[in-house]
Amino acid sequence: MAFTADTDVLDDIVRRRDPSFRCVEPRLIDEMLQSLERGATAEAYLLAAMRLMALPANGHTRLIPNAAIHTVPVRFVSIGQSVVLTDGADEATGHRNSSLVAVNGVPVEEIFARARPYLAGTPARQRAIGAILFAWPGALRELGAGPATDRLVFTLAAPDRGESMLAFKESACVPSAQYYPIREHGAAKHPNARQKLAECTALGAAANRVRLMDFYCPDDDTLETELSYAAGTVLSKPKTGIVFDLRGNPGGDFLRTVPFIDALAEGWRGERYAVLIDKFTFSAAIVFIAILTQKLKGRFEIIGEPMGDDTRFYAEGGTVTLPQTGAAVRYSTAWHDWETGQAADTTPTDIVPHLVAAGTLAPDRLVEMTVSDLRCRADPQLAAARAFIASGASA
Repeated sequence: MAFTADTDVLDDIVRRRDPSFRCVEPRLIDEMLQSLERGATAEAYLLAAMRLMALPANGHTRLIPNAAIHTVPVRFVSIGQSVVLTDGADEATGHRNSSLVAVNGVPVEEIFARARPYLAGTPARQRAIGAILFAWPGALRELGAGPATDRLVFTLAAPDRGESMLAFKESACVPSAQYYPIREHGAAKHPNARQKLAECTALGAAANRVRLMDFYCPDDDTLETELSYAAGTVLSKPKTGIVFDLRGNPGGDFLRTVPFIDALAEGWRGERYAVLIDKFTFSAAIVFIAILTQKLKGRFEIIGEPMGDDTRFYAEGGTVTLPQTGAAVRYSTAWHDWETGQAADTTPTDIVPHLVAAGTLAPDRLVEMTVSDLRCRADPQLAAARAFIASGASA
């Protein structure tokens, strides 16, 4: 089957619209575009398109297959260095919060290594967006772990019961959107309703926890309202420490968060704050941290694991739906440099005044979640943040 209309869209993006492809050899782009036409099925085409869009290694620039594919009815999430089954159909109930060991006998890390050319961005970003591949039979075939018959057999492990097996017939596949949202937060379950975007709660007397779950809210002023309420709660006790929790925040519009940062910079008088991050912290959430740590006075630590991107990346742009396969393609148009604070020819004029030199924003304290933490509902990252703030209060 020919996917000429889809290829025309991709050709326009990689040759003209997206400047992140400037770093890719034109010869390689030509070869990848030609390989698209060798895809005999829609799934083969999508996988070839994923390889094409991953060439710049830019986390914002990628093909998102979710709306165009079917997966077996389980949700896999990357937690720490593990791939974890966190939700699924009735057959998966007894396997929830178990780590994936192998698919059809192929070790999970071997599959991940084979999958990297299909996944955009940094190694952390690849883990954040790559878990869907383990539930997608078409991708597993391409990666040498597909079903020999019509069954996918998962080998799983749990600390309290060792290894177990879970199998699904390929005919059991469902639309992947049931388990894999396009805006991947890394939550155990696919959210079925709109979640709060921002909230503030007390962590005892020493600190407030400001959870910032998402900066994407195009239809109304809910984000500003919730940020304003959080700021008011924080500033009602201006000397109390703060834990900013941006784990799972995939970004949005950072410009809408600047008034919140400015309000805290003007009114907060605490000594310490902590910032929690993980591989799902991405895009505008990274920018938020860059601006926050430059404007908000006080000693701080960044705690968790590397974020889903570096502090220098291409973003902005837009998303288009391919007319034949129905997959989404995210492309970029603008350069962001929050490491040195330098603008480039593609940096938007409304962003330039906010640029700061924040460095790499690597974790000051590397703390990864584990399957054991998930199973016993422990949060060592939050515990480390509370300890950091408490150590200042007791000094």
